[in-house]
Amino acid sequence: MLAGASLGGLLLLGCSSNAAAPARPAAAVTASPVASGPAAPAAITKSQCEARPDRSGDLLVRVITNGQPAVTQQLGGAWAWDRATSTCDTAVQMIISAAPAAARSCSQVARAADNRGYQLSAVPAPALKKVIAWTGRAC
Repeated sequence: MLAGASLGGLLLLGCSSNAAAPARPAAAVTASPVASGPAAPAAITKSQCEARPDRSGDLLVRVITNGQPAVTQQLGGAWAWDRATSTCDTAVQMIISAAPAAARSCSQVARAADNRGYQLSAVPAPALKKVIAWTGRAC
């Protein structure tokens, strides 16, 4: 079972900021090809989606919301069924789609394996290494 913390009504499952990242347009949503990987065959049902093997490993998600100190959480890379679209999303897609859209928000995702020794309890959360996806105007 994954633990989550609520911040302004948003369930935070992990987020990151990368100060060295290049400037991006206001509502940028970016994922590397490695993060999204090759397209898998479409899952027809929720159970087929959830049965897919985890292809990303554990993820770190660092979030800054409305200028508050950054927080980071770790979560698994399991596939997630999107009820609204009846699609099977990667953990990275799910995180980015649920990220806050406020003007002073930034959400970043990185693999835990690329951030060995990362201090999850540090406040503000340190920058992530090798960010694979991000969204938000404050990134």
